[in-house]
Amino acid sequence: MPDESLTARDLALKHLIAARDTNVRGELAEAIKTAISIADGTAASEKKRTGLTAKQFENLKPGKKLVDPHRRGLMMRAGKGKNAPKKWIFRFSHPETGKQIEHQFGRYPDMTFADAIEEWKELREMRNRGDVPNQKSNDADKSVGLTIGELSQRYLAEYARKVKAPSSVREDARIIDRHILPNYEHTNTRDFTDESVAAILHPLDRAGKSRQAEQVAAVIRVMFNVARGRTKKISMLGQRTWLPKDHPNPADNIGLKRHESEIYLPTDKELKNYAKNLHKLGRYGVILRLQLETFARIGEVTGMRWDEVDLENAIWELPAQRSKNGFAHKVMLADQTVDLLNELHRNRGESDYVFPAATDPTKPIDRNLVLRNLANARDHVDEKTGDLVRGPLGVCDKFTSHATRRLSLTWIANHQGHKEIRDRLSNHTANKNDADSHYTAMAERNGDARKFTQLWVNRLSALRDENIATPDFGGQRNA
Repeated sequence: MPDESLTARDLALKHLIAARDTNVRGELAEAIKTAISIADGTAASEKKRTGLTAKQFENLKPGKKLVDPHRRGLMMRAGKGKNAPKKWIFRFSHPETGKQIEHQFGRYPDMTFADAIEEWKELREMRNRGDVPNQKSNDADKSVGLTIGELSQRYLAEYARKVKAPSSVREDARIIDRHILPNYEHTNTRDFTDESVAAILHPLDRAGKSRQAEQVAAVIRVMFNVARGRTKKISMLGQRTWLPKDHPNPADNIGLKRHESEIYLPTDKELKNYAKNLHKLGRYGVILRLQLETFARIGEVTGMRWDEVDLENAIWELPAQRSKNGFAHKVMLADQTVDLLNELHRNRGESDYVFPAATDPTKPIDRNLVLRNLANARDHVDEKTGDLVRGPLGVCDKFTSHATRRLSLTWIANHQGHKEIRDRLSNHTANKNDADSHYTAMAERNGDARKFTQLWVNRLSALRDENIATPDFGGQRNA
């Protein structure tokens, strides 16, 4: 029927259906579905049936279940823990045994109320045909129709932008656009094999770009691990898997020449120069000093929020979603660090961040901005003249902020800080699959962490004051 002969309502419905068929996801998809139901009149009929609402499912309390009386078989179960997931379930009788079966088909809020209704309708139709819904067949269908281009979009939108720094997201997107999508954007994930990955990586490897090949392989590996639910952070976000959990990762076991990263350990003189001269970098120097005194990663410091800091008890609570290993970390603060943070707090503005971005205080400062200022302040060779240019920090061009983390832990080891203490300070863990064991082990070392943190910062203070640092455990706050 020509558009000219359609009513305004029917024309709107036509465009809404076209928008839905673009396979848009998330809140926009839910809004489009709601608009379609209003336009075609189904919303009114649904309302008359007085089925449960999205709000009722949203408010389901932990350990409870909710059965929709007007949508036969649709129910939700909430786990008992505070942050336990809520699961969408289709309950039905097995046609042969008569046994009641509960088929889980999604998690809330990853699967919205509107999406759950659509999925329930399909499952209901399947059961009415005499078929039996089962998780295995449901999983097997996940990769059908999912292309590498679609997987890349979901990875960036639903995972990377939620857990990674903006600069890391941009780098992942650059790698995907340059190395993966040109030849494989429309390839189905089932057909993207280790041979496909090898075709991407081996030309880079043969060209001597082994580091670049490793970076591309890492993005592919993480992307498929996320899609299969094989990372801690995807479970923290409550995401359902996009591929079957047993889907092979095509980036595993790819033979590449091993790129050996050069590990640089600063000299004692460089550490002294660094500690003494950081003030010359202004607020960037304050950030680098805080990193130096807490054994933290630079991104953890730049993203620090005031609600993470307990100045009274001298503790910084790093949340799990911001830590590299996905575990929350309790950072003990030395006296000097508390004094520094108190001064910053007295002069804070309205931002929730300890180090807000200058152009937008609702966001933290970009870690790369800090690292660029550090790089520019090192000794370096002038590209035009070949002359050595002395930087204000008095450190060589191989010096990095992460090198100070290695140096600090080496110093702890040389002062009777055994591996368990160093792991506690750096938030390393041997219990990657056992959160309870990890947190128990960390808690048992809180006292040691405070002692060695204070010892290390006393050493730094002595270097700044040009005194000889004598190991001293005196004057610390209680653990």
